[in-house]
Amino acid sequence: MDKTALEEYDALVMERADLSKRITKIKHKLRELAGTVVADSVEGTREDGTYGPIKIKGLPLPAYDQEARRLRKQETRYKILQLEISAQTEAIEEFIETVESPQIRTILRMRYIDRAPWEKISRRFGRSRDWARKSVDNFWRDCP
Repeated sequence: MDKTALEEYDALVMERADLSKRITKIKHKLRELAGTVVADSVEGTREDGTYGPIKIKGLPLPAYDQEARRLRKQETRYKILQLEISAQTEAIEEFIETVESPQIRTILRMRYIDRAPWEKISRRFGRSRDWARKSVDNFWRDCP
């Protein structure tokens, strides 16, 4: 495990949040489309046998179907991403447990699992703003 893998994990978590927002938007649009009625008028023979204008009403099916397909695709991508994140989280936690220094273990856990900013981690230890980041940079530099 290296620093790049931990940063990729952070990007995966951000992608999950973005996908979640997109899914919510698509669901909202589907609800709007389900409530939308399109109407048209054509000339033809009515049910009673008379000839004249006939009003046709219904759902905008092509648009609704397209959004429903997009939703299914996004939800599938979201589930795959969830599995990736779970596997990556497990790998990161296993890696963090192998770190000898309890201080570095705590910093890594807070930064990459809990997604806390460097300043918050440093404050928790009662140190300067850059202390946590510099400690981890030193760890990566010394790490084989």
